[in-house]
Amino acid sequence: MKCEYCNIRESRYITKNGKHCCEKNYQSCPSIKEKNSKALTESLKIQYDSGKRISHFKKINDGSFWKGRKHTESTKEKLSNSLIGRTMNEEFKSKRSEEMKSRYLNGWENSAGRTKKIKYTSRIAGEVFLDGMWELKTAMYFDENNINWVRNKKRFNYVDSNGTKRTYCPDFYLIDDDLFVEIKGYETELDRMKWGQFTENLEVWYKTNLKDKKII
Repeated sequence: MKCEYCNIRESRYITKNGKHCCEKNYQSCPSIKEKNSKALTESLKIQYDSGKRISHFKKINDGSFWKGRKHTESTKEKLSNSLIGRTMNEEFKSKRSEEMKSRYLNGWENSAGRTKKIKYTSRIAGEVFLDGMWELKTAMYFDENNINWVRNKKRFNYVDSNGTKRTYCPDFYLIDDDLFVEIKGYETELDRMKWGQFTENLEVWYKTNLKDKKII
C-alpha cells in the first residue's frame, strides 16, 4: 500500500489517526516536510518583508531563511562551562521519580504524543479523558454494549532494554472480564517488551480489531 501522504513511497507505518505512512511520524514524510518547509518560508518572508523582527531567523542571499545563531568560540566556551555540574545526580533523579509516581497515584495522565485529550462523559465510567478518536469510539462501544469498564489509571512496572525501570498503563479495564485493553495503531519494540513482562490479562486492539468490532 502506498503512503497516504505522498502517494509515492510504500507505507510502513500507521499513524495515530489511522493513516498509512512511509515514516513513523507523518511529519517525516518527504511530501509533508517539503510542504511544511514551503509554508514556513512563505510565512517568514511575509513577516520579514513587513519589517517584523524574527527571533533566531536570518534571511540569506537566495531568499530562504537560516534558523539558529552562530556563536563565537568564546561564547561556546562560556556556555559549556555554565553547564558543568548541572547534570542530574542520583538524588535528583530519585526525587523526580517519586514526584511522578505521586502524580500518577493522584490520577494524573500524560498525553500520548501529539494526540489531544478528549473529554467524554460515560454513563458507565463517568467523566474520563481519552487519547484520540479511536479511544473515544472504543469507550462509546463499551457504553453501547453495556460493558462494565473504567479508564485504567493503574500502572505496572517493567524493565526496558537498557535495564531502566519504567511503568506501563493500559488504556481500559473491563471489570467483569478482569481484562485490560490497549488501543494501538502500530507496535514498537518497546511495546513488545512491556507486553512480554505484563502479568495481567491483556488484549491489544489494533485497527483491524476495531474494524471487526465495527468500532471504526
